[in-house]
Amino acid sequence: MQNKEERTLKTAPEISIIIFGYSVYNDFSNTIISINNQTFKDFEVICIVPQDVQAEIRKNFPDINLVKPSDFSQLSKNSKIRNCLGKYLLFINSGDEIAPNTLFKLHNAATKHCCDLVMSKLDDSRYKLKTKFYKYDINNFQNLDTTIWGKLFKKEIFYENGISLQNIDDDEVFFWMFMPFVSNLYYIDEIFYTKNQDKCAAPISPNFVSQVYKIYHYLKKQHIYRLYRRTFLGYIASKINSCADSTTKKISILTISLFLPEAIQLLIYDFILEIRLLRAIHNLRENTVLWGASFFLQDFLQKYKIKNKYIKGIIDENPNKIGTSIGGFKVLSPKELQNLNVKLVIMTIKNSSLVNYCRIKNSLAEFPEIKLHPNIFETDFMKNPAASAKIERTTPRKTLEQIEYHLADHCNLSCQGCSHFSPLAQKCFPDVQIFERDMKRLSDLSKGKLKRFFLLGGEPLLNPQIIDFIRISRQYFPDTRISILTNAVLLNSQKEEFWKACNNFNIIISITKYPVKLDFEQMEQIAANNNVELEYYNNTEVIKTSQRFPLDLTGKQNLKESFCCCSQANTCIFLSNGKLYTCPIAPNIVHFNKFFNKDIPLNKKDGIDIYKAKSIKEILTFLSRPIPFCKYCKVSERSFGHAWGISKKEISEWL
Repeated sequence: MQNKEERTLKTAPEISIIIFGYSVYNDFSNTIISINNQTFKDFEVICIVPQDVQAEIRKNFPDINLVKPSDFSQLSKNSKIRNCLGKYLLFINSGDEIAPNTLFKLHNAATKHCCDLVMSKLDDSRYKLKTKFYKYDINNFQNLDTTIWGKLFKKEIFYENGISLQNIDDDEVFFWMFMPFVSNLYYIDEIFYTKNQDKCAAPISPNFVSQVYKIYHYLKKQHIYRLYRRTFLGYIASKINSCADSTTKKISILTISLFLPEAIQLLIYDFILEIRLLRAIHNLRENTVLWGASFFLQDFLQKYKIKNKYIKGIIDENPNKIGTSIGGFKVLSPKELQNLNVKLVIMTIKNSSLVNYCRIKNSLAEFPEIKLHPNIFETDFMKNPAASAKIERTTPRKTLEQIEYHLADHCNLSCQGCSHFSPLAQKCFPDVQIFERDMKRLSDLSKGKLKRFFLLGGEPLLNPQIIDFIRISRQYFPDTRISILTNAVLLNSQKEEFWKACNNFNIIISITKYPVKLDFEQMEQIAANNNVELEYYNNTEVIKTSQRFPLDLTGKQNLKESFCCCSQANTCIFLSNGKLYTCPIAPNIVHFNKFFNKDIPLNKKDGIDIYKAKSIKEILTFLSRPIPFCKYCKVSERSFGHAWGISKKEISEWL
């Protein structure tokens, strides 16, 4: 059996070809054939596979210069690249193929131009470089394909810098470790390497998170992170955005730089979830239902156009969704489970996934024959909710998700410390004509896409023209979930016309329960009699506590920190007189100023004019950025759990 010394007695080959594979010989046949057909013959082949597969390769391809497995039995774990005899290294994944002239052209370029790296165009690659790079600068790196395939590496660089490939899944980490030491690079604009594409391959690897961390810590260890920081961030952004379609949120370098490295994993959380669900569906071998007609599932089915004979439908408990169709799958009631003959349930509810998973698990207790798939949303990523929330604030939404609108600034209950300043507001109702103009403009910009719209206040039921606002809302947003958010004090006294309008325009009555004496059972009965959906905002429990949102009259707060830590920013979007605001506090500060004779300014840059905005993307980007008003909010001092009470209209409630 040859060891390294014995092999060295022979003429060392120019190229060492390293094949990474698993345990099935059939994966290798096309790969070995493509290697055997090379016009350039001065190479050795190293297969990182079990001995039985190597024996099969030797039997079928006796002319291949194949290194015995004992020499490289640990290569896949420790990547002892220095043991390869070739001056250059070429990596191939099992099942992939290389063109007959691959070695000749790559080797010729390497020797002729004294290159440390020769790259070729990868099939379907987005990357296209200049023919030659001399004195290579890694800050051009974001223009490069970062895999190890279709490239010829100079082995000397590995040897001199102690670079190793610990795991084939870390190929991009390996490439990053190699690139800072490259002086000369040559690019050939031809496709030599053909990948054996997995039809069910995910758009981004689940290992990408760990890869990013390894690259980050490597650059730190080499004391070159600051030098290549922007390039590194650009690499992450381009990698994420490369697998996003036109409906998927785009990630900016700025967003990544705000929270690197802790938040990188959270940035790609949605992609990881998509991969998990794709794999779960691909592996189905028994009748299955998806549980939860969530926004996540709707976007997923729209993006991937799933067709699978084992999926028998979508279970959902919302009566308004039951009977509809999402992505070609019918939405069914949980009661229909017993008639579906299914063996597996996959939960597709992203929000409060742990709570919902336990709830669904309990619901399936009466169906012992039905298994519940492991929770695809359970991950260490979400153990840092603060970082996750920051990312949510600064990442533009894919579409308008939620907008709030005041039907009345004042209120008949006047809770202390109200963040909308309703106890301080004078009696005032919006102009219905301005509202219709604004709704039409928003509908035109968004193409009628808005997930949820709240008509609130103050107290919305105080508005005598509420039916007109209901009609206009539905006219311009026919598919939106529209709710009247009310304290319900006036609900039982509403006339028949109100209930008919709610029924005709599919409006939801959403009640916040406060510790005041009201007949909620009567409200539920009236709503049921009029076929109007009634829900309790957040939960059915009575709200017995209040919150404090203190202001800084001097405006000395860090506006970026305030924005990123604010629970309302880029969430509770507020529409007022032709402008959208990232939260309701800024546009309603006028009531505080007038009542207490203060002058906290509302800058024209605090809101975006929907008539000047050229696209919905411009609006979504604006809403995900801090505004000047943020420096007047003491977000870090916000507190919760105070005893609920009626406002005394004292300034201390807001300071």
